[in-house]
Amino acid sequence: MYYTPEGIWTSTASVQDLEFYTRLTGLTPKTVDEATLRQAQIHKIVWVGSPQALEGLSADIRVARLELPFVRSHDRLFELLPIGVTKASGLQTLAQHLGVRAEQTVVFGDADNDLPMFEWAGESVAMPHGTTAARKSARWVGPRSSPQEAFACAVDFVLSRA
Repeated sequence: MYYTPEGIWTSTASVQDLEFYTRLTGLTPKTVDEATLRQAQIHKIVWVGSPQALEGLSADIRVARLELPFVRSHDRLFELLPIGVTKASGLQTLAQHLGVRAEQTVVFGDADNDLPMFEWAGESVAMPHGTTAARKSARWVGPRSSPQEAFACAVDFVLSRA
């Protein structure tokens, strides 16, 4: 999946990967040809595939040659990011615009792509179903619940501590 100013594009023929991505994100990528992709301004690339197929990407020399930050944000997602762009950098920009200090924020997450955000924020809460790294990095882990209810339960947890 290629994130562009015009939307999320793909060139994949894998219906299974497209359906998975759409179910996970609620977004339906537009299928375009390779020539269109070569002309696009791409902000982020997300590989979608089986856990086994993505397992070796972080050690793949072709990925290393790109010299871009990457993160495995889900068993089936591998993200290549622009240098210096993380959820933390986005929140920092928004917080500065709103006049809010990092110490005044609470963030929630469940994957390795949330780790910089956890470090930046005043308080951080990992979802109980989150990755091991996310649960270890966050200050708090939300109460046990289903993934569908985890965020709401974590918000209740934070509010009960206030």
